[in-house]
Order: sequence, then C-alpha cells, then structure tokens
Amino acid sequence: MQISDLHGRTHFLNGRISDRVNALEPDVVFVTGDLASDHADLERVLAELVRIRCPHVLFVAGNYEREDAAKGRTRKRTLPEQEYRTLLERIGQQMTVLVNAGVTLNLNGQTLYIYGFDNARYGDERLPAAGLPAADLVILLAHSPNIIRLVQEADLKFDALLVGHTHGGQVRLFGQAFDEYRHFQAGRNPTARGLFYVNRGLGTSRLPFRLGTPPEILVLEASGP
Repeated sequence: MQISDLHGRTHFLNGRISDRVNALEPDVVFVTGDLASDHADLERVLAELVRIRCPHVLFVAGNYEREDAAKGRTRKRTLPEQEYRTLLERIGQQMTVLVNAGVTLNLNGQTLYIYGFDNARYGDERLPAAGLPAADLVILLAHSPNIIRLVQEADLKFDALLVGHTHGGQVRLFGQAFDEYRHFQAGRNPTARGLFYVNRGLGTSRLPFRLGTPPEILVLEASGP
C-alpha cells in the first residue's frame, strides 16, 4: 500500500487515514513524503501513522521535509542539512526511513527489495552503489516523479516505481492538469521497465481544495512466487 502527500491531513469525511489503511490489512505500507506543510503539524501526523497496524512502514522524504512553510510565513524556509537529518531521525522513530538506501523483506514466501531515493527536487538522489540485488520483487520509492529520468539513464529494472508529489495536478479542468508536472499523468505512466505509478496523494498545498483529482490510497497486490 502507498500513501503520499498528507500535508497535515489525518481525517476525511470517510474516516481516519489509519482506519482506512488498517481495514485492508497491508503487508507493507510505503509513505512517499510530504507529511506536513507546517512542521508544527508533524507530531499530529506521526501520531496518526503510529495507529497503522503493519510491521513494515517505509518512508522516503518529500520536498516539505526539506522545507517548512509555517503559518504566517510569506516564504518557505529550506532546512539546513543538520536540521533535515534531525527531522528524519524523528520520523525514523515511527517508520523505517530510506535515504538512498534499500532493505530486503521476506513476505509470504517472496523476497522484496525496496530502495528509497532522497528527494530529487534538491538533487540529493543517489543510485544504489552496488546495483539492485536479485529479488522476487524490486520496488523503488521516491517523492518526485522526476526520478524516472535517473532510473532510465541507469537502466534500472524494477517491478514498481512509486512516487507522489504532483497531487494529480490538484486542480484539473476538462481532465487536464496545468501545473509543472502535467506531463506526468496521475496513475500509471508508460515505461518498459516496470510499473511507474504517480500517486495523487491525500492532502493539498497552496490551495486548500482539490478539483477533478480526488485523494488516493494505492493498493497493489502481488501474485505468488
């Protein structure tokens, strides 16, 4: 299961995020960044994610982990490196944080290798130094869909590349997004290497509403060995 871009949201009209996730009993939950637009909301968001009943909750950072847009501040502040690392350590008390790092899981008779990229918006993403190991399923995680360029240049083979960031455009008119990521369609994007999926996410940024692109929790089912 993938959830992304909460931006401080923990509840919706159909219930809490944790209740929606728990009802589906996921084996693994991937959280692909932007937990809170205002870092003051981070503890509340983490408290909600702690309610998720899953032994494997993996996190990759988004641009809002690098930035803080506190209420009343006219411009976002970019965190210095040490503050960024301290923030990731705090998140790491609740979830497994992957910063240009991978982890191998054995689930239901299958071996999963999951590699998480640091955020591509700041150029901090790095390829796995030793390449991708053999596994039944290889899953790559990143926040920004721009990571596909690096993945394609390196000719990495994967079963799924899961990203967020775009909110599906957040506002779509006549089925068309108008933001800078409009060339990445929400959902599946064509690639010969594996499933490249751009999650619409759950929260909002800048504008406090969505139009034509509802929030999304992605559920993927893998067949047996």
